Amino acid sequence: MLRRMRVRIYLDQDLAESAQRLADNQGVSLVEVLNAALREGIDLLTSSAHHSKPCHTQSVNLGVCRFTDVDNIEEILSLTESVPFK
Repeated sequence: MLRRMRVRIYLDQDLAESAQRLADNQGVSLVEVLNAALREGIDLLTSSAHHSKPCHTQSVNLGVCRFTDVDNIEEILSLTESVPFK
């Protein structure tokens, strides 16, 4: 049997309401719901699946740049959005 430790935690209102609703729906205590959620969350955070592989995006050739000067982004946006540039 696992030993219990008394701990005071402060939950955000939405989490407290969701946990209590889940406990009510499952017919278990709030403590059981919180213990289960913490176990699952800790397992997920410490598992190798949580440490995702680096994401790689495939490059795509978009053709030649239509703008010779890309330093003035406001001007480029006005041209592409058909808004007069000031």
